[in-house]
Amino acid sequence: MRLIDWPFYAASRTCQLTGKKANNGYVVTFSHKRNKKLQGANLQYKRLFWPEEKRWVRMRISTKAMKTVEKRGLQVMAKEAGIDLYSLPYVDARPERQEWLAQQPRHPPMVSARLRTVSHRRGNSVLLCTSEGDTALSVLPPTARHSRNTLERSLDCS
Repeated sequence: MRLIDWPFYAASRTCQLTGKKANNGYVVTFSHKRNKKLQGANLQYKRLFWPEEKRWVRMRISTKAMKTVEKRGLQVMAKEAGIDLYSLPYVDARPERQEWLAQQPRHPPMVSARLRTVSHRRGNSVLLCTSEGDTALSVLPPTARHSRNTLERSLDCS
């Protein structure tokens, strides 16, 4: 197995653990014409559990690598591939972190003003602005060319 630099994986269709990549092949027709075909590796984005650090690590790996990770372990395969698991996106699964998250209050989603334009059957545009239960309507003729900001200011939707 060869070691490949990490930035190489970021933009290519290559397995991060095994280095598998696409194979050049041919499609052979009945008349034995050969057309080039790229046989891609079966790559999946997968969250793998890293038991040594108790975190879920997100990687793009082949389905064969999934089976190999189950047999040999993530840390062993990452070490052979030359990958620093700390530099990958992760979700912390430690019990201390889960307890801390459970104690923190959840913030409600922000209530923002919505601006929606609905076309009318006569060609006029109806502008509907809702903000915390308040509704404002404005009917614009089809010749009116207002920008979205001008309409928001006229209806106080911001």
